[in-house]
Amino acid sequence: MNIIRPELSTTKKLDDNRPMESHHPKADFKTILDDSIKISEQKLPSSHKPLKANFSPLAGISPLSYIDKTKNIEKIENFLNTLDSYHQKLGDQVRTLKDIGPVVDKIATESESITELYESLPKNDALKQILNEVLIISSMEIAKFNRGDYIDI
Repeated sequence: MNIIRPELSTTKKLDDNRPMESHHPKADFKTILDDSIKISEQKLPSSHKPLKANFSPLAGISPLSYIDKTKNIEKIENFLNTLDSYHQKLGDQVRTLKDIGPVVDKIATESESITELYESLPKNDALKQILNEVLIISSMEIAKFNRGDYIDI
C-alpha cells in the first residue's frame, strides 16, 4: 500500500502557491543559494531588503600602524627619560659639565628622531602640541649648555 504524504513531496510550493523551481539534483550549492536569495528578496518589501556593503572587518586597522605607534611611544618615553636624566645630573653638585656633555649629545640625537615624528603627525593631533613644547625646551637646553650658561653653577 502506498501512502502519499504531501509534506514529503519533491515538488514544493512557495507561500503564494507558485511551484518552486525544481533544481537539477547535481546543481552546485552556489546556484541553489543564489536562487533562494532571489526568491526571498522578491518576497520582501523594498524597505526590508538587506543593505549590501563592501567593507573589510579590519578596515582602518593595520598591524604595521599599531607597531609604529608602539615604537613612537617608546621613542617619546626614552626622550623624556633622557631629559629627566639631564635635569637630575644638572642639579647634582658632584657632576661636572664633562659628565653631563654626553647626555646633551644624546638629547640632540633623540630630538632629531622626535622632530621627524612631530612632522609626521596630523595638524590637529594633541600629541603634536606636547612634542612641540618638549622640542623647544630641549633645543633651549642644548643651546644654554653649549653657550656655557651652566659654568658658574
